[in-house]
Amino acid sequence: MPLTYCWLMGTARLQVLVTGAAGRVGSALLASLADRFTLRAFDTKPVPFAAESVVGNITDPLALDRAMTGVDVVIHLAANASKDATFAELAAPNVEGTTAVFEAARRNGVRRVIFASSNRSVELHSPLRNPWPDAWPVELAATAPPRPDSPYGVSKVFGEAVAGYFADVHGVSSVCLRLGSVDTRETPTVADKPRAWALWLSRRDLVELCAAAVLADVTGSVVVNACSANSRRWWELGRTTALLGYEPQDNSELFLHAGHRSLVPPPPPYRIPWGARLGRLAPLAGQAFLLALGQSGFWLRTAHTTLAVDPFLTVWPDRLVPPLLDAAELPVDYVVVTHTHRDHLDAPALATIAQARPATRFAGPPTVIERLRELGIDAFRLTTLLPGDACRMGDLTVTAVAARHRPTTPDAQGYVLTCSAGRVYHTGDTELDACLMAAVGLAPDVLLVPINGRKGNMTAEQAAQLTANLAVPTVVPMHYGVLQPAGDLVERFVAATARVAPTARVALMEPGSIAQLPLLSDARRR
Repeated sequence: MPLTYCWLMGTARLQVLVTGAAGRVGSALLASLADRFTLRAFDTKPVPFAAESVVGNITDPLALDRAMTGVDVVIHLAANASKDATFAELAAPNVEGTTAVFEAARRNGVRRVIFASSNRSVELHSPLRNPWPDAWPVELAATAPPRPDSPYGVSKVFGEAVAGYFADVHGVSSVCLRLGSVDTRETPTVADKPRAWALWLSRRDLVELCAAAVLADVTGSVVVNACSANSRRWWELGRTTALLGYEPQDNSELFLHAGHRSLVPPPPPYRIPWGARLGRLAPLAGQAFLLALGQSGFWLRTAHTTLAVDPFLTVWPDRLVPPLLDAAELPVDYVVVTHTHRDHLDAPALATIAQARPATRFAGPPTVIERLRELGIDAFRLTTLLPGDACRMGDLTVTAVAARHRPTTPDAQGYVLTCSAGRVYHTGDTELDACLMAAVGLAPDVLLVPINGRKGNMTAEQAAQLTANLAVPTVVPMHYGVLQPAGDLVERFVAATARVAPTARVALMEPGSIAQLPLLSDARRR
Protein backbone atom coordinates (compact mmCIF):
# COMPACT_ATOMS: atom_id res chain seq x y z
CA MET A 1 0.00 0.00 0.00
CA PRO A 2 1.61 3.32 -1.04
CA LEU A 3 2.20 6.13 1.40
CA THR A 4 -0.18 8.97 0.56
CA TYR A 5 0.09 11.47 3.40
CA CYS A 6 2.84 13.08 5.43
CA TRP A 7 2.05 14.45 8.87
CA LEU A 8 4.71 17.12 8.22
CA MET A 9 3.30 18.03 4.82
CA GLY A 10 5.14 20.97 3.39
CA THR A 11 8.52 20.02 4.83
CA ALA A 12 11.11 19.79 2.06
CA ARG A 13 13.06 16.90 3.57
CA LEU A 14 12.77 15.50 7.06
CA GLN A 15 15.82 15.29 9.32
CA VAL A 16 15.83 11.85 10.99
CA LEU A 17 18.18 10.73 13.75
CA VAL A 18 18.85 6.99 14.11
CA THR A 19 20.21 5.88 17.50
CA GLY A 20 22.08 2.59 17.62
CA ALA A 21 22.90 3.25 13.97
CA ALA A 22 25.89 0.91 13.86
CA GLY A 23 23.73 -2.15 14.62
CA ARG A 24 22.27 -4.40 11.95
CA VAL A 25 18.84 -2.76 11.99
CA GLY A 26 20.31 0.74 12.08
CA SER A 27 22.71 -0.10 9.25
CA ALA A 28 19.84 -1.42 7.12
CA LEU A 29 17.82 1.75 7.70
CA LEU A 30 20.73 4.07 6.91
CA ALA A 31 21.37 2.22 3.65
CA SER A 32 17.74 2.11 2.57
CA LEU A 33 16.30 5.45 3.71
CA ALA A 34 19.08 7.83 2.66
CA ASP A 35 17.22 8.78 -0.53
CA ARG A 36 14.07 9.74 1.39
CA PHE A 37 15.27 11.53 4.50
CA THR A 38 18.30 13.47 5.70
CA LEU A 39 19.78 10.93 8.08
CA ARG A 40 22.05 11.42 11.08
CA ALA A 41 23.62 8.47 12.91
CA PHE A 42 24.15 8.27 16.66
CA ASP A 43 26.18 5.52 18.30
CA THR A 44 28.98 4.94 20.77
CA LYS A 45 31.41 4.68 17.85
CA PRO A 46 31.68 6.43 14.49
CA VAL A 47 29.41 5.09 11.76
CA PRO A 48 31.62 5.38 8.65
CA PHE A 49 28.88 4.73 6.09
CA ALA A 50 26.63 7.50 7.48
CA ALA A 51 26.56 10.90 5.81
CA GLU A 52 26.47 12.52 9.26
CA SER A 53 27.42 10.82 12.52
CA VAL A 54 27.44 11.86 16.18
CA VAL A 55 29.38 9.78 18.71
CA GLY A 56 28.03 9.52 22.24
CA ASN A 57 26.11 7.50 24.80
CA ILE A 58 22.32 7.64 25.02
CA THR A 59 22.56 8.28 28.74
CA ASP A 60 24.55 11.50 28.07
CA PRO A 61 22.17 14.49 27.78
CA LEU A 62 24.79 16.75 26.16
CA ALA A 63 25.59 14.20 23.46
CA LEU A 64 21.89 13.71 22.80
CA ASP A 65 21.33 17.46 22.53
CA ARG A 66 24.10 17.70 19.92
CA ALA A 67 22.59 14.82 17.99
CA MET A 68 19.02 16.16 18.04
CA THR A 69 19.72 19.71 16.95
CA GLY A 70 17.38 20.42 14.02
CA VAL A 71 15.93 16.88 14.06
CA ASP A 72 12.28 16.23 13.16
CA VAL A 73 12.06 12.53 14.02
CA VAL A 74 14.15 10.11 16.09
CA ILE A 75 14.22 6.38 15.32
CA HIS A 76 15.37 4.98 18.66
CA LEU A 77 17.05 1.60 18.22
CA ALA A 78 19.91 1.78 20.74
CA ALA A 79 19.50 -0.87 23.45
CA ASN A 80 20.90 -4.00 25.01
CA ALA A 81 18.98 -6.46 22.83
CA SER A 82 19.87 -9.66 24.66
CA LYS A 83 16.82 -11.55 25.87
CA ASP A 84 19.10 -13.17 28.46
CA ALA A 85 20.29 -9.87 29.94
CA THR A 86 19.61 -9.18 33.62
CA PHE A 87 17.71 -6.20 34.97
CA ALA A 88 21.01 -4.71 36.15
CA GLU A 89 22.51 -5.01 32.67
CA LEU A 90 19.44 -3.41 31.09
CA ALA A 91 19.07 -0.51 33.55
CA ALA A 92 21.44 1.93 31.81
CA PRO A 93 20.81 1.31 28.09
CA ASN A 94 17.15 0.29 28.08
CA VAL A 95 15.68 2.22 31.00
CA GLU A 96 17.84 5.27 31.66
CA GLY A 97 18.85 5.55 28.01
CA THR A 98 15.31 5.37 26.65
CA THR A 99 14.13 7.94 29.17
CA ALA A 100 17.05 10.22 28.26
CA VAL A 101 16.22 9.97 24.54
CA PHE A 102 12.61 11.05 25.12
CA GLU A 103 13.73 13.84 27.47
CA ALA A 104 16.17 15.11 24.84
CA ALA A 105 13.46 14.91 22.19
CA ARG A 106 11.24 17.09 24.37
CA ARG A 107 14.02 19.63 25.03
CA ASN A 108 14.93 19.91 21.37
CA GLY A 109 11.44 20.17 19.93
CA VAL A 110 11.53 16.77 18.14
CA ARG A 111 8.09 16.08 16.74
CA ARG A 112 8.11 12.28 16.88
CA VAL A 113 10.06 9.33 18.31
CA ILE A 114 9.88 5.90 16.67
CA PHE A 115 10.57 3.44 19.49
CA ALA A 116 11.85 -0.03 18.59
CA SER A 117 9.84 -2.24 20.90
CA SER A 118 9.96 -6.02 20.65
CA ASN A 119 7.91 -9.17 20.26
CA ARG A 120 9.35 -10.08 23.68
CA SER A 121 7.02 -7.53 25.28
CA VAL A 122 4.07 -9.84 24.49
CA GLU A 123 5.83 -13.19 24.11
CA LEU A 124 3.82 -14.96 26.81
CA HIS A 125 0.70 -14.43 24.71
CA SER A 126 2.31 -16.71 22.12
CA PRO A 127 0.42 -19.95 21.44
CA LEU A 128 3.79 -21.69 21.64
CA ARG A 129 4.07 -20.60 25.27
CA ASN A 130 0.48 -20.88 26.48
CA PRO A 131 -1.90 -23.05 24.47
CA TRP A 132 -5.12 -22.36 26.36
CA PRO A 133 -7.88 -20.70 24.31
CA ASP A 134 -8.12 -17.46 26.34
CA ALA A 135 -4.40 -16.91 25.71
CA TRP A 136 -4.62 -17.49 21.95
CA PRO A 137 -6.80 -15.14 19.98
CA VAL A 138 -6.72 -15.96 16.29
CA GLU A 139 -4.51 -12.90 15.80
CA LEU A 140 -2.93 -11.07 18.71
CA ALA A 141 -3.84 -7.38 18.61
CA ALA A 142 -1.24 -4.72 19.32
CA THR A 143 -3.66 -3.41 21.94
CA ALA A 144 -3.36 -6.66 23.94
CA PRO A 145 -1.89 -6.12 27.42
CA PRO A 146 1.86 -6.69 27.74
CA ARG A 147 3.07 -10.14 28.79
CA PRO A 148 6.88 -10.00 28.63
CA ASP A 149 8.92 -13.19 28.87
CA SER A 150 12.18 -11.71 30.14
CA PRO A 151 13.80 -8.66 31.72
CA TYR A 152 14.50 -7.52 28.15
CA GLY A 153 10.79 -7.76 27.37
CA VAL A 154 10.01 -5.83 30.55
CA SER A 155 12.40 -3.07 29.44
CA LYS A 156 10.52 -2.78 26.15
CA VAL A 157 7.20 -2.54 27.99
CA PHE A 158 8.79 0.25 30.02
CA GLY A 159 9.81 1.99 26.79
CA GLU A 160 6.25 1.83 25.47
CA ALA A 161 5.03 3.36 28.76
CA VAL A 162 7.62 6.13 28.55
CA ALA A 163 6.51 6.86 24.98
CA GLY A 164 2.90 7.13 26.16
CA TYR A 165 3.86 9.48 28.99
CA PHE A 166 5.82 11.89 26.78
CA ALA A 167 3.03 11.92 24.21
CA ASP A 168 0.27 12.59 26.74
CA VAL A 169 2.13 15.03 28.99
CA HIS A 170 4.67 16.72 26.71
CA GLY A 171 3.16 16.34 23.24
CA VAL A 172 6.00 14.26 21.75
CA SER A 173 4.27 11.99 19.23
CA SER A 174 5.51 8.38 19.14
CA VAL A 175 5.07 5.15 17.25
CA CYS A 176 6.12 1.98 19.08
CA LEU A 177 6.95 -0.79 16.61
CA ARG A 178 6.77 -4.23 18.20
CA LEU A 179 9.40 -5.74 15.95
CA GLY A 180 9.14 -9.41 15.06
CA SER A 181 12.11 -11.60 14.11
CA VAL A 182 14.05 -9.04 12.09
CA ASP A 183 15.88 -10.25 8.97
CA THR A 184 18.16 -7.53 7.63
CA ARG A 185 19.82 -9.65 4.94
CA GLU A 186 19.47 -8.72 1.29
CA THR A 187 18.66 -12.36 0.49
CA PRO A 188 15.84 -13.36 2.89
CA THR A 189 16.41 -16.38 5.07
CA VAL A 190 13.91 -17.84 7.51
CA ALA A 191 15.21 -19.81 10.47
CA ASP A 192 13.81 -23.32 10.92
CA LYS A 193 11.87 -22.34 14.05
CA PRO A 194 8.13 -21.83 14.56
CA ARG A 195 8.61 -18.37 16.09
CA ALA A 196 10.59 -17.29 13.06
CA TRP A 197 7.95 -18.60 10.65
CA ALA A 198 5.28 -16.61 12.50
CA LEU A 199 7.08 -13.36 13.41
CA TRP A 200 9.59 -12.98 10.57
CA LEU A 201 10.07 -9.37 9.46
CA SER A 202 11.80 -8.97 6.11
CA ARG A 203 14.30 -6.21 5.39
CA ARG A 204 11.89 -4.62 2.91
CA ASP A 205 8.97 -4.59 5.33
CA LEU A 206 11.21 -3.35 8.16
CA VAL A 207 12.40 -0.39 6.10
CA GLU A 208 8.95 0.48 4.78
CA LEU A 209 7.33 0.24 8.21
CA CYS A 210 9.93 2.57 9.70
CA ALA A 211 9.46 5.02 6.83
CA ALA A 212 5.71 4.79 7.27
CA ALA A 213 6.06 5.42 11.01
CA VAL A 214 8.01 8.60 10.26
CA LEU A 215 5.37 9.89 7.84
CA ALA A 216 2.12 8.55 9.29
CA ASP A 217 -0.65 10.97 10.25
CA VAL A 218 -1.11 9.83 13.86
CA THR A 219 -1.26 11.74 17.12
CA GLY A 220 -0.29 10.77 20.64
CA SER A 221 1.45 7.43 21.10
CA VAL A 222 0.48 4.31 19.17
CA VAL A 223 1.71 0.73 19.43
CA VAL A 224 1.62 -1.48 16.33
CA ASN A 225 2.74 -4.98 15.43
CA ALA A 226 5.64 -5.13 12.98
CA CYS A 227 6.05 -8.42 11.17
CA SER A 228 5.68 -9.50 7.57
CA ALA A 229 2.44 -10.89 6.12
CA ASN A 230 3.35 -14.44 7.16
CA SER A 231 0.82 -17.22 6.66
CA ARG A 232 1.69 -18.62 10.10
CA ARG A 233 1.67 -15.36 12.04
CA TRP A 234 -0.37 -14.95 15.21
CA TRP A 235 -0.20 -11.15 15.17
CA GLU A 236 -2.88 -8.96 13.59
CA LEU A 237 -1.65 -6.40 11.08
CA GLY A 238 -4.85 -4.51 10.31
CA ARG A 239 -4.10 -1.82 12.89
CA THR A 240 -0.56 -1.47 11.52
CA THR A 241 -1.85 -0.85 8.01
CA ALA A 242 -4.67 1.44 9.15
CA LEU A 243 -2.43 3.69 11.27
CA LEU A 244 0.77 3.72 9.24
CA GLY A 245 -0.57 3.43 5.71
CA TYR A 246 1.72 0.52 4.78
CA GLU A 247 0.68 -3.09 4.34
CA PRO A 248 3.50 -5.64 4.81
CA GLN A 249 4.26 -7.44 1.56
CA ASP A 250 6.53 -10.41 2.29
CA ASN A 251 5.67 -13.88 3.58
CA SER A 252 8.05 -16.25 5.37
CA GLU A 253 6.34 -19.18 3.66
CA LEU A 254 7.92 -18.36 0.30
CA PHE A 255 11.42 -18.47 1.73
CA LEU A 256 10.71 -21.26 4.19
CA HIS A 257 9.73 -23.64 1.41
CA ALA A 258 12.61 -22.55 -0.77
CA GLY A 259 14.91 -24.19 1.78
CA HIS A 260 12.58 -26.78 3.28
CA ARG A 261 10.90 -28.57 0.40
CA SER A 262 9.74 -31.42 2.64
CA LEU A 263 7.40 -29.15 4.59
CA VAL A 264 3.75 -29.01 3.60
CA PRO A 265 2.23 -25.51 3.25
CA PRO A 266 -0.03 -24.21 6.02
CA PRO A 267 -3.82 -23.65 5.88
CA PRO A 268 -6.22 -23.65 4.15
CA PRO A 269 -6.73 -27.19 5.46
CA TYR A 270 -7.53 -30.24 3.39
CA ARG A 271 -10.97 -30.00 1.83
CA ILE A 272 -11.83 -33.69 1.95
CA PRO A 273 -15.29 -33.89 3.63
CA TRP A 274 -13.95 -36.05 6.44
CA GLY A 275 -16.95 -35.64 8.73
CA ALA A 276 -19.32 -37.10 6.14
CA ARG A 277 -16.80 -39.76 5.12
CA LEU A 278 -16.27 -40.97 8.67
CA GLY A 279 -20.00 -40.95 9.29
CA ARG A 280 -20.42 -43.45 6.44
CA LEU A 281 -17.88 -45.92 7.82
CA ALA A 282 -19.84 -48.92 9.05
CA PRO A 283 -17.67 -51.80 10.29
CA LEU A 284 -19.19 -55.27 10.36
CA ALA A 285 -19.40 -57.32 13.53
CA GLY A 286 -15.89 -58.19 14.69
CA GLN A 287 -14.34 -55.33 12.68
CA ALA A 288 -13.20 -51.79 13.45
CA PHE A 289 -11.63 -48.91 11.59
CA LEU A 290 -8.62 -46.91 12.83
CA LEU A 291 -7.95 -43.43 11.41
CA ALA A 292 -4.68 -41.55 11.89
CA LEU A 293 -5.41 -37.91 12.74
CA GLY A 294 -1.75 -36.83 12.88
CA GLN A 295 0.90 -36.46 15.61
CA SER A 296 -0.42 -38.93 18.25
CA GLY A 297 -4.08 -38.54 17.39
CA PHE A 298 -6.20 -41.54 16.37
CA TRP A 299 -9.90 -42.19 15.88
CA LEU A 300 -11.40 -45.65 16.33
CA ARG A 301 -14.81 -46.76 15.07
CA THR A 302 -16.39 -50.03 16.13
CA ALA A 303 -19.84 -51.30 15.26
CA HIS A 304 -21.48 -49.12 17.90
CA THR A 305 -18.91 -46.63 19.24
CA THR A 306 -16.53 -43.89 18.08
CA LEU A 307 -13.54 -42.92 20.23
CA ALA A 308 -10.63 -40.52 19.74
CA VAL A 309 -7.27 -40.50 21.48
CA ASP A 310 -5.42 -37.17 21.66
CA PRO A 311 -7.13 -35.50 18.67
CA PHE A 312 -4.76 -32.70 17.58
CA LEU A 313 -6.90 -30.61 15.26
CA THR A 314 -6.10 -26.94 15.89
CA VAL A 315 -4.28 -24.81 13.32
CA TRP A 316 -1.31 -24.01 15.57
CA PRO A 317 1.31 -21.74 13.97
CA ASP A 318 4.11 -24.30 14.34
CA ARG A 319 2.34 -27.12 12.52
CA LEU A 320 4.16 -28.44 9.47
CA VAL A 321 0.95 -29.94 8.08
CA PRO A 322 -2.59 -28.64 8.50
CA PRO A 323 -5.18 -30.54 10.56
CA LEU A 324 -6.95 -33.35 8.79
CA LEU A 325 -10.38 -31.90 9.59
CA ASP A 326 -12.10 -29.35 11.76
CA ALA A 327 -12.76 -30.52 15.31
CA ALA A 328 -16.48 -29.85 14.87
CA GLU A 329 -16.56 -32.39 12.02
CA LEU A 330 -15.22 -35.30 14.06
CA PRO A 331 -18.00 -37.76 14.95
CA VAL A 332 -16.98 -39.01 18.37
CA ASP A 333 -18.74 -40.52 21.40
CA TYR A 334 -15.68 -40.60 23.66
CA VAL A 335 -12.37 -38.74 23.83
CA VAL A 336 -9.49 -40.04 25.93
CA VAL A 337 -6.45 -37.84 26.56
CA THR A 338 -3.03 -39.10 27.64
CA HIS A 339 -1.58 -35.94 29.24
CA THR A 340 -1.75 -32.15 29.26
CA HIS A 341 0.73 -31.14 26.55
CA ARG A 342 -1.08 -29.14 23.88
CA ASP A 343 -0.50 -31.61 21.04
CA HIS A 344 -2.39 -34.16 23.15
CA LEU A 345 -4.77 -32.03 25.16
CA ASP A 346 -5.63 -29.69 22.28
CA ALA A 347 -7.76 -27.26 24.26
CA PRO A 348 -9.38 -25.36 21.35
CA ALA A 349 -10.24 -28.62 19.59
CA LEU A 350 -11.65 -30.27 22.72
CA ALA A 351 -13.69 -27.19 23.57
CA THR A 352 -15.10 -27.24 20.04
CA ILE A 353 -15.97 -30.94 20.27
CA ALA A 354 -17.62 -30.43 23.66
CA GLN A 355 -19.77 -27.62 22.29
CA ALA A 356 -20.62 -29.27 18.96
CA ARG A 357 -21.40 -32.69 20.50
CA PRO A 358 -23.08 -32.39 23.90
CA ALA A 359 -23.25 -36.18 24.32
CA THR A 360 -19.49 -36.71 23.97
CA ARG A 361 -17.71 -37.89 27.12
CA PHE A 362 -14.08 -37.25 28.04
CA ALA A 363 -11.57 -39.23 30.12
CA GLY A 364 -7.99 -38.88 31.28
CA PRO A 365 -5.66 -38.63 34.27
CA PRO A 366 -6.37 -36.08 37.04
CA THR A 367 -4.41 -33.18 35.52
CA VAL A 368 -6.24 -33.64 32.23
CA ILE A 369 -9.61 -33.63 33.98
CA GLU A 370 -8.65 -30.42 35.79
CA ARG A 371 -7.83 -28.75 32.45
CA LEU A 372 -11.07 -29.96 30.89
CA ARG A 373 -13.00 -28.44 33.78
CA GLU A 374 -11.19 -25.15 33.10
CA LEU A 375 -12.54 -25.33 29.56
CA GLY A 376 -16.05 -25.33 30.98
CA ILE A 377 -16.88 -28.96 30.27
CA ASP A 378 -19.47 -30.21 32.77
CA ALA A 379 -18.23 -32.60 35.44
CA PHE A 380 -20.79 -35.30 34.53
CA ARG A 381 -19.08 -35.62 31.13
CA LEU A 382 -15.65 -36.27 32.66
CA THR A 383 -14.13 -39.52 33.90
CA THR A 384 -10.84 -39.75 35.79
CA LEU A 385 -8.71 -42.75 34.86
CA LEU A 386 -5.66 -43.96 36.78
CA PRO A 387 -3.19 -46.68 35.72
CA GLY A 388 -4.93 -50.05 35.97
CA ASP A 389 -8.44 -48.60 35.72
CA ALA A 390 -10.68 -50.17 33.09
CA CYS A 391 -13.70 -48.23 31.86
CA ARG A 392 -16.48 -49.39 29.58
CA MET A 393 -17.15 -46.94 26.74
CA GLY A 394 -19.90 -48.24 24.47
CA ASP A 395 -18.70 -51.56 23.09
CA LEU A 396 -15.08 -50.67 23.96
CA THR A 397 -13.14 -51.21 27.14
CA VAL A 398 -10.45 -48.62 27.84
CA THR A 399 -7.66 -49.62 30.25
CA ALA A 400 -5.16 -47.03 31.47
CA VAL A 401 -1.46 -47.98 31.49
CA ALA A 402 1.18 -45.89 33.26
CA ALA A 403 3.77 -44.01 31.20
CA ARG A 404 6.96 -42.13 32.05
CA HIS A 405 7.08 -38.89 30.16
CA ARG A 406 8.41 -35.65 31.70
CA PRO A 407 8.49 -34.27 35.26
CA THR A 408 5.87 -31.69 34.26
CA THR A 409 3.42 -34.48 33.36
CA PRO A 410 3.71 -36.92 36.28
CA ASP A 411 0.39 -38.65 35.53
CA ALA A 412 0.91 -39.13 31.79
CA GLN A 413 -0.44 -42.48 30.69
CA GLY A 414 -1.43 -44.61 27.72
CA TYR A 415 -4.48 -46.74 26.96
CA VAL A 416 -5.32 -50.20 25.73
CA LEU A 417 -8.51 -50.05 23.67
CA THR A 418 -10.25 -53.42 23.60
CA CYS A 419 -13.07 -54.32 21.24
CA SER A 420 -14.25 -57.41 19.38
CA ALA A 421 -11.83 -56.59 16.54
CA GLY A 422 -8.75 -56.70 18.79
CA ARG A 423 -6.69 -54.64 21.21
CA VAL A 424 -4.87 -51.39 20.38
CA TYR A 425 -2.23 -50.08 22.79
CA HIS A 426 -1.62 -46.33 22.51
CA THR A 427 1.39 -45.67 24.74
CA GLY A 428 0.99 -41.90 24.87
CA ASP A 429 4.20 -39.90 25.15
CA THR A 430 6.71 -41.92 27.12
CA GLU A 431 10.26 -43.05 27.52
CA LEU A 432 11.11 -46.75 27.42
CA ASP A 433 10.27 -47.91 30.93
CA ALA A 434 9.29 -51.07 32.80
CA CYS A 435 5.87 -49.57 33.60
CA LEU A 436 4.87 -50.08 29.96
CA MET A 437 5.07 -53.83 30.41
CA ALA A 438 1.77 -53.70 32.30
CA ALA A 439 0.22 -53.90 28.85
CA VAL A 440 1.62 -57.40 28.30
CA GLY A 441 -1.22 -58.98 30.23
CA LEU A 442 -3.72 -57.30 27.90
CA ALA A 443 -2.04 -58.87 24.84
CA PRO A 444 -2.28 -55.93 22.43
CA ASP A 445 -2.55 -56.71 18.72
CA VAL A 446 -1.52 -53.24 17.57
CA LEU A 447 1.01 -50.90 19.19
CA LEU A 448 0.90 -47.13 18.58
CA VAL A 449 4.28 -45.81 19.74
CA PRO A 450 6.17 -42.46 19.59
CA ILE A 451 9.53 -42.49 17.79
CA ASN A 452 10.67 -38.87 17.82
CA GLY A 453 13.19 -39.33 20.65
CA ARG A 454 12.77 -35.85 22.11
CA LYS A 455 11.45 -34.31 25.31
CA GLY A 456 10.60 -37.50 27.15
CA ASN A 457 9.81 -39.80 24.24
CA MET A 458 11.43 -42.98 23.00
CA THR A 459 13.95 -42.94 20.20
CA ALA A 460 13.17 -44.94 17.08
CA GLU A 461 15.41 -47.73 18.35
CA GLN A 462 13.79 -47.78 21.81
CA ALA A 463 10.34 -47.93 20.22
CA ALA A 464 11.48 -50.95 18.24
CA GLN A 465 12.70 -52.55 21.46
CA LEU A 466 9.29 -52.01 23.09
CA THR A 467 7.74 -53.67 20.05
CA ALA A 468 9.93 -56.69 20.70
CA ASN A 469 9.28 -56.65 24.46
CA LEU A 470 5.51 -56.66 23.99
CA ALA A 471 5.66 -59.16 21.12
CA VAL A 472 2.94 -57.29 19.22
CA PRO A 473 2.01 -58.49 15.73
CA THR A 474 1.65 -54.96 14.29
CA VAL A 475 3.23 -51.62 15.23
CA VAL A 476 2.37 -48.12 14.05
CA PRO A 477 4.99 -45.38 14.67
CA MET A 478 3.59 -41.96 15.65
CA HIS A 479 4.55 -38.49 16.91
CA TYR A 480 6.58 -37.29 13.93
CA GLY A 481 6.13 -35.10 10.88
CA VAL A 482 3.51 -32.71 12.33
CA LEU A 483 5.48 -30.48 14.72
CA GLN A 484 8.95 -31.57 13.65
CA PRO A 485 10.26 -32.88 10.32
CA ALA A 486 10.30 -36.67 10.13
CA GLY A 487 13.87 -36.77 8.87
CA ASP A 488 15.15 -40.36 9.03
CA LEU A 489 12.99 -41.38 12.03
CA VAL A 490 10.77 -43.77 10.09
CA GLU A 491 13.67 -45.41 8.27
CA ARG A 492 15.53 -45.89 11.56
CA PHE A 493 12.45 -47.36 13.21
CA VAL A 494 11.77 -49.76 10.35
CA ALA A 495 15.40 -50.92 10.33
CA ALA A 496 15.55 -51.34 14.12
CA THR A 497 12.26 -53.25 14.20
CA ALA A 498 13.52 -55.60 11.52
CA ARG A 499 16.54 -56.32 13.71
CA VAL A 500 14.93 -56.80 17.13
CA ALA A 501 11.32 -57.75 16.27
CA PRO A 502 11.51 -59.39 12.84
CA THR A 503 8.02 -60.93 13.04
CA ALA A 504 6.29 -57.58 13.70
CA ARG A 505 4.63 -55.76 10.82
CA VAL A 506 5.28 -52.02 10.60
CA ALA A 507 2.27 -50.08 9.32
CA LEU A 508 2.92 -46.45 8.41
CA MET A 509 -0.18 -44.33 8.93
CA GLU A 510 0.09 -40.76 7.71
CA PRO A 511 -2.76 -38.38 8.61
CA GLY A 512 -5.81 -39.64 6.75
CA SER A 513 -4.73 -43.30 6.62
CA ILE A 514 -7.58 -45.66 7.54
CA ALA A 515 -6.79 -49.18 8.71
CA GLN A 516 -9.23 -52.04 9.15
CA LEU A 517 -8.85 -54.10 12.29
CA PRO A 518 -7.78 -56.78 12.85
CA LEU A 519 -6.00 -56.99 9.48
CA LEU A 520 -4.70 -53.41 9.04
CA SER A 521 -5.34 -54.08 5.38
CA ASP A 522 -5.62 -50.45 4.29
CA ALA A 523 -2.50 -49.05 5.96
CA ARG A 524 0.71 -48.63 4.03
CA ARG A 525 3.19 -51.30 5.14
CA ARG A 526 6.90 -51.81 5.17
